Amino acid sequence: MHDMKETFYRIRADIRKEITIALAADLHDHDCTDALESLRNRKPDLIAIAGDLIYGVKPDGNMLKTEESVSAMRFLKECRKIAPVYYSPGNHEWLLNEKDIEMIRQTGAAYLDNDMCEFRPGIAVGGLTPSLVTDYRRYRKLHRGNDLYPRHGAHRYDMHDGPETDWLSRFERYDGYKILLCHYPQYWRMSEPYLYRRKIDLVLSGHAHGGQIRYWHPFRWDGLYAPGQGFLPEYTSGMHRGEQGAMIISRGLANTAAPLPRLFNPTEIVYIALQPV
Repeated sequence: MHDMKETFYRIRADIRKEITIALAADLHDHDCTDALESLRNRKPDLIAIAGDLIYGVKPDGNMLKTEESVSAMRFLKECRKIAPVYYSPGNHEWLLNEKDIEMIRQTGAAYLDNDMCEFRPGIAVGGLTPSLVTDYRRYRKLHRGNDLYPRHGAHRYDMHDGPETDWLSRFERYDGYKILLCHYPQYWRMSEPYLYRRKIDLVLSGHAHGGQIRYWHPFRWDGLYAPGQGFLPEYTSGMHRGEQGAMIISRGLANTAAPLPRLFNPTEIVYIALQPV
């Protein structure tokens, strides 16, 4: 591996048998070779993809976004050979239509769009779709002239100002250990649905890219900027404890540079060992 970092956490959990979760986020259809090498070596029990696997720009011609996203689809297919894969949308998945989602599911990955499923008895995984009203309005013009994407993708991002939480309340009532994929880390404490208060054991996030530029703050590294949080953001990496559980944020797998370059901030894949209490 070159510049990618592997980060490890251990969490005590009310489960019967230890499992290892791999957290990947923000590939943006970049090269996935290092991430796949790490996953094959570490052999996690579960692979969680917390959004932005693709790069959300309209594909050329009449291609599906999944047909154009060669590296992203390779990543999904190869991950599925290693372990069960759970994938929830980020802000770049705004473009996916029903055909794209069907192609994703044909890889064997569980695509969790405001939905949940059981990994094994006593452990459930959910995926919270972010609210993208601003992003939708900004990018809506890109749909024009493409028959495959006549209006918007499969997610009705223009229909609501916040994430849909009715299903999330049902998820909280699941009798077992609950893992939530949530691309936006600011949902932890800065904006609704304030996940730190909810009865969810583990939230897995991305989106912030580690703050793009990381600088040494007394006793720790901090990020300079994150979308949705602005300058000097609070949630860019690491583990954060809440009233009911914890959130872990991946710094992401791609060197996306707009509007700031990525400095002192290696890409990252995260491994979380859940150990029985």
